[in-house]
Amino acid sequence: MEQQIPKSLTMYIPSNLNIEKLLEENPPQFKYHPDHFIYLVHLITYLPTVNGERDDHFVSFYSPLLQRTNRKYRDYLDYLIANGVLVENRHYVPGVLSRGFAYTKKYETEITTTKITYYCLIKNILNFKDVTKVTKEDATVTSIEMYDRLQQVEHLTKWFNGKLTVDYSEAKAHLVTLRQREESEWLKKSLFQSPPADIPKSKKRKKKEKNPATPMQKYNRRILVLKKIHSLQFLPNVDQVAGRLHTVLTQVISSLRPFIKYDGMELVAVDVTNSQPYLAISLLNYATFERMQLKEELMRLNPHYTSEAVNHKKLREDLIYAIQKCNNSENARLYKSLVVSGKFYEQFAKILEKDPHYNETEVTRGMAKEVVFSAIFSRNNAIGYNQAVVLFQKHFPDVYKVFSLLKKNKHNTLACLLQTVESKLVLQKACRIISEERPDLPIFTLHDSIVTTKGDEAYVHEILNTVLLEEIGEKPTLKYEPWSLVG
Repeated sequence: MEQQIPKSLTMYIPSNLNIEKLLEENPPQFKYHPDHFIYLVHLITYLPTVNGERDDHFVSFYSPLLQRTNRKYRDYLDYLIANGVLVENRHYVPGVLSRGFAYTKKYETEITTTKITYYCLIKNILNFKDVTKVTKEDATVTSIEMYDRLQQVEHLTKWFNGKLTVDYSEAKAHLVTLRQREESEWLKKSLFQSPPADIPKSKKRKKKEKNPATPMQKYNRRILVLKKIHSLQFLPNVDQVAGRLHTVLTQVISSLRPFIKYDGMELVAVDVTNSQPYLAISLLNYATFERMQLKEELMRLNPHYTSEAVNHKKLREDLIYAIQKCNNSENARLYKSLVVSGKFYEQFAKILEKDPHYNETEVTRGMAKEVVFSAIFSRNNAIGYNQAVVLFQKHFPDVYKVFSLLKKNKHNTLACLLQTVESKLVLQKACRIISEERPDLPIFTLHDSIVTTKGDEAYVHEILNTVLLEEIGEKPTLKYEPWSLVG
């Protein structure tokens, strides 16, 4: 299908930045188009709203995909740096720390909207608008492929229309109050804490150093999403890795949800409790693993499991054995029982409290969750230095064995596989059933939860519960999260 290219696109830049004046006073020494400057500046605020860096000071750019919109993007960045618009964190460690960019203090002001009209740039942006969602080897997305992926979730995207509204003035007032509170906390920290040390240049670093976003950075990232909802700039996108649906609702912070309504009606989310550990149960039963065609998904996500890879046969055999072992494993049964209780993190916290190797006398739910997430998202070699991974392996050795085999040679495989399971069950099964049975019922998704209008949540609960129980083989714990103001 031929994509319609709009005549303009809305961008978000600092309110005190006048690109036209800057270029007039300091003409670049290369051939340029002003819209490329606006787009790069816009990305500083926009990218953190979609790529998980919303709490980081510096924003990472993925060079190969930027080249799709502007082959000379580095010249533009250097100009913006030289003229005091951007600052660059030049420290770089392959696989650990990317170079990043941020506004200078002069331009760390509230963002405003502007338009770009350069046809070629707009076309390239729209053709690769999921720039932050794909990896280097996946960077061949075309607008046709995006259209096809969106057509598969048309039963969800159709609800992103003029009836999805936000109380903009009240929501903005909330964000201003939140920023003022964070500014006060930021000031207290700066007064009573010593300044951070320079980032070391060592390439032996094990994790990314924290360089937190300022209150104004956070405010701008939050209000950008608010502005998109208010101006009906929904632009939903399905990532090609796991099939997740990304929308303005997945980008908005939770405290803004009560200000959002559909056709004047309040919304309620039906959420899967401890969803990551629950979805992982599908990987611990080989019959379920086969029935859900997760072997094929695994080969798609991790090339080391394909027949072309060296040692693929042994890798598959080891994985099958490990999954089958979980059927009769005591620690795997314990894992499943804790998950099905709906209090997985709370129960695991009690287990960790009794562990003599855990250096905490009182373990919170959040601490237990961190241990579990470390086992899921960390590289396999993290077991050599990450106590959390060691603890998970100690209490659930057979479960960890499956996790580690899935992550063999490509550590994000497990996370992507869990997201794929989530997309299959929530987007493609539960939501499709709801759409077929109740085509008049508005539904939205926040990845593992389904959002609907108040009064219809019990029906959505029933469908989601049935689908998950039938597919995973274990009963989920679902909870309601009303999008309403308290008090």
